Amino acid sequence: MTSNLGRNYQKRVFYTYAIAVISAAILLFWYVFGWGILNPLHTSWLLSGDASIYFFGFNFFNQESWHLPPGSISRYSFPEGTSVVYTDSIPLVSIFLKLFHLSSIFQFTGAWILLCLILQALVAYLILYRISKSAILSSLASLFFLMMPNMLERFYFTTRHYSLIAHFLILLTIGLFLDQRLKKKQILWFILFLLTLGIHFYLFFISLLFYVASEFETIDQIKPKIQHLIMGTGLVIYTYLLGYFTIPLQNSTAGGFGSYSMNLNSVFNSMGEAKFFPALSTIHSLQQEGFQYLGLGVILLILLVALGKCKFSKIPLFSKNPLVSVKSDSTLALVLIFFTLLSLSFKLSVFQWIIPEPFTIPSYFGIFYFWFLRAGSKPLKAFMHGLVCVVLLFIAGKVVRATGRFLWPVEYFALFLIFQAKPKPWLVAALLLVQVADLKPLLDSIHAEHAALSAFKQPELSPHWPLLIKDIQHIALYDPNSINVNPFSKMALEHGQSIGPMLVARASSSFRKEEQKALHDEIINLAIKNNILYLVGDQKLWDLFKENCAKNLGLCNTFQFGELDGYRYLKRNELGSR
Repeated sequence: MTSNLGRNYQKRVFYTYAIAVISAAILLFWYVFGWGILNPLHTSWLLSGDASIYFFGFNFFNQESWHLPPGSISRYSFPEGTSVVYTDSIPLVSIFLKLFHLSSIFQFTGAWILLCLILQALVAYLILYRISKSAILSSLASLFFLMMPNMLERFYFTTRHYSLIAHFLILLTIGLFLDQRLKKKQILWFILFLLTLGIHFYLFFISLLFYVASEFETIDQIKPKIQHLIMGTGLVIYTYLLGYFTIPLQNSTAGGFGSYSMNLNSVFNSMGEAKFFPALSTIHSLQQEGFQYLGLGVILLILLVALGKCKFSKIPLFSKNPLVSVKSDSTLALVLIFFTLLSLSFKLSVFQWIIPEPFTIPSYFGIFYFWFLRAGSKPLKAFMHGLVCVVLLFIAGKVVRATGRFLWPVEYFALFLIFQAKPKPWLVAALLLVQVADLKPLLDSIHAEHAALSAFKQPELSPHWPLLIKDIQHIALYDPNSINVNPFSKMALEHGQSIGPMLVARASSSFRKEEQKALHDEIINLAIKNNILYLVGDQKLWDLFKENCAKNLGLCNTFQFGELDGYRYLKRNELGSR
């Protein structure tokens, strides 16, 4: 009887603190964004920067009929087309919502942000409770995961990648890797892969490397090989259905390896967004993708634990039923080293200084070689392993561009390790207040920016534009970088036209060049096609077109062209199209 009462009391305490953690996440959402962005018809805050691509990508996808693969989009970034994968429109959510045949133009990003914040805090709480069995410590500690700058920075204008705020999937990856008590882990890994692939490839890449490390010990066994084959086949089919293969594989590789990297000062570099730590110099602004500032509260917590000021748990790190097993310890350390070196890339930088690649590549090889020797490999075997790791870093750099992001799992694992030391709840609460105080400028900046974005009104186009596009099927953009495409994307979406090319995440560079050259030749040679509205961003090309038009007035009488609202347009008029 007493035992049952005790268990019931523990359950009530557990759920009470879980509700408190969820409430804290909702409070953070309200403080930073308010409730307005939960309105699916409130879209103005998404009509600038990369967020507009996510918004229009989803809405074009939602209003099209189904294609093969289901995640593909034909009217957006026409004529090549794209998919919800390459518009970063959170494919899993986009495909799910399309099943309901909703015809209105709307957004789900506000609800997605709230969901991610709730899951970030809740998943951290569940994993920490499994470690500590203390509801109060787990709830306080989980709020550190909610106040991690690396996630909060994703809300900021220059890095508004809303699919990448799903850091709870990184926490699930770490928890799944470390927890030796879970059953049917293969099924759980497969579900995790479905989620990460359906949200963002970077999250899948992180999960995949942890999975490979977890299966390292069974690499020579037959049964796991069959499981891996089945799982791999299923994931290839799944990636096809989502739309990963809508462009040639050679064009899915990324450029910029080493540019979007992490600076060695990153964990202390607030980039001017913290109260107690100043901005530190980097080699260029692209290293903002390597923003990995920890916050003063976390930094102090690490120092206090390292100095032994916190009372450690009497249960040793490697116990009979540990969070980290002895077998997985070496592979865990190796995967964390791999992520760290990948985030730094081969263009190792500290402040404004770059260490040349001829020095860094041997250094990386030396680190891996030393680690395999330490793990018990023979010198020749360790040499080959180290070489393979360096080659994998090169390959990873071709697949992913913003490598500076890959310290995320390292920082989160460090936090879990710190809280396994079981610092006193009062100390965690005090340092949490320090963390919040330090990051208040960042939170206030995000709040002010989103308030301004929510009040933003896209410049209205002249009412003559609908008349210009009533007889066309496609809006062709020449030099789209110099055109504000958002008003025309909205117009094409509302009137059923296609538009392109767009600045999506991946595109066939050769196809894009050929398509732009074809548009150039059509304009300069007066070979204007029917049913197309040309928008010309290049002033020189426009001047050449007008010069050629002056020499061929008879042909040009069949065109409509000019400037309207500051945009240069060109089309065949109705007489010319007959």
